Amino acid sequence: MEEEVIYLESDEEITSIVDRLKTTPAGVVTLVIPKRATILQSIVNLKLLKKQTTRLNKEIAIVTGDRMGRNLAAQVGLTVYQKIDQRRIPKKKKPLLKKHPEVPLGYKRTSKKPLTVFEKDKKRVPFVDLSLRKPRIERKPQITTPPKEEPSAFMTQGVKAEPEPKVEIKETSKVSKKPKKVGPSFLKTKALKTKEFFSKLNFKILGGFIALSLVILAFVAFLILPSANIKAALNTEEIDYKLEITISAQAAEVNFEKSIVPGKLFESTQEIEENFEASGQRDIGNKATGTMAIINNSGDEQPLLVNTQFKDNKTGKIFLTNSGVVVPGATVDSKGKKVAGQTTVGVTAKEPGKSYNIKEGQFTIIKLSPSNQKLVYGVTEEAISGGSTNIVSVVSEDDLKKAKSETLKKILALAKEEFSNQLEEGYEINDGLIEKQTLSARPSVAKNQQASKFSYFLKVKFITIAYKQEQVKQLAKEKVENLTSKDKEILEDTLKITYHKSKLDTKKEQIKSTAKIKGKATEKINEANLKLELKGRNKEEAESYLKSLVEISDAEVSFWPLWVKSVPSNIGRIKLDFSY
Repeated sequence: MEEEVIYLESDEEITSIVDRLKTTPAGVVTLVIPKRATILQSIVNLKLLKKQTTRLNKEIAIVTGDRMGRNLAAQVGLTVYQKIDQRRIPKKKKPLLKKHPEVPLGYKRTSKKPLTVFEKDKKRVPFVDLSLRKPRIERKPQITTPPKEEPSAFMTQGVKAEPEPKVEIKETSKVSKKPKKVGPSFLKTKALKTKEFFSKLNFKILGGFIALSLVILAFVAFLILPSANIKAALNTEEIDYKLEITISAQAAEVNFEKSIVPGKLFESTQEIEENFEASGQRDIGNKATGTMAIINNSGDEQPLLVNTQFKDNKTGKIFLTNSGVVVPGATVDSKGKKVAGQTTVGVTAKEPGKSYNIKEGQFTIIKLSPSNQKLVYGVTEEAISGGSTNIVSVVSEDDLKKAKSETLKKILALAKEEFSNQLEEGYEINDGLIEKQTLSARPSVAKNQQASKFSYFLKVKFITIAYKQEQVKQLAKEKVENLTSKDKEILEDTLKITYHKSKLDTKKEQIKSTAKIKGKATEKINEANLKLELKGRNKEEAESYLKSLVEISDAEVSFWPLWVKSVPSNIGRIKLDFSY
């Protein structure tokens, strides 16, 4: 049965994979799938794949490094492997050659087996019949007699060299040590001893040099390394000033006299439409209706306009008259009995709902004075009915306000992004100095209209002037310094500037604003003189001197290295760290 390996893409869909299985003629298919592929993210896809392969009468296996994917595939009954090397893929058999080369002596022809993936790079070792090899011939070791040495030039004439002793050599014993040579070997030994002597001498010289270097380094360290780190907390006072400044796109430089800072004009028109959910509710059911009798116990006529409000004394529900009427005043009959004036009018509930369906009762006319309310009132002898409840979602006024606010935030963010892309280095834009001109603002559904969702369209033109904050700080610092004592120093990094009552004049291309400047000031300190006063003092003396100064509230002195006990004489090694 043929087998084919198919490599899938990470975003390949199940339909594409099934089409590829249909088109391949192979009966055994290996699918190589990358990690986090779409097919491995759903067990439904794997079940569909299993079902389609069964229908196509194919055997498939999945090879993937995705652990979760292998677990899902195994759950649906698919064969899975972590690496393709684990999947044994049969190779096509090569045709046998008609002629075979002769086999050397000692080898046998063997049948080749199909190699597995793990045997691809291994060479097959042929079978060797050791019985056909020739027996190994054991050779005896040859003993070579060393040549006789000539008499050394250093030997005295007339002295005969002794004959060398014969050495018996056995095959099982170790070879004895060679005899000590005479002559040139003596010179070699002497040279080695001389070399060893000079090596020891060089080592002593090197050791002495290193020791001397360490002494020099220690002396230099004693002179150079000592340092003092002095931390002092400064006494400060708060500063709070207001400054009227102008940021002008027509100015070229800072004008300290007129408080003008140069700027650059930017414009951006943005439009956006956002979708929102309606949160309002309204009852669109039917309103209850009925007939009401109006009683007048006063002696005067009581005119009532259309939509006159009557309140049920029991439930508090409000009903409106359908038309205007005049209620006649009370009269006296022939027996001298007082007869109240009376008329009827149709009424309708103010709001729809079942709660307005009420039985007979007495009603108060809301706009009459308390004394007249007791004389003129309404009554019903029959129930007011017909009210029904049907609550639906509507776009409320709060929904429209929220939609406009959120849409404006998003459209402002778009404008800021456009401004930031156009800004040059060093320039910045203050959110409070951006003018907004609304060109169009319309919801898709009007207020109190029935809807569950609605959209809000907004088109706004944004105008602003960018400026350099450093130039504003420079202007503010100079203005504040002119207003403070000459002995005071403004701590520039504490200055905070906020803008109020800003007004943009697009014709003059300028922004006029009130800048509130807050920060801290401290007494001026001459650091060079302070270091001269501190040198030579120990820790206690230095700290006591620093704390006695009006400018400093607290101080801490530390030395380095550990053996240093006083402030070094080299003022360059004294570090001052002020905090406030």
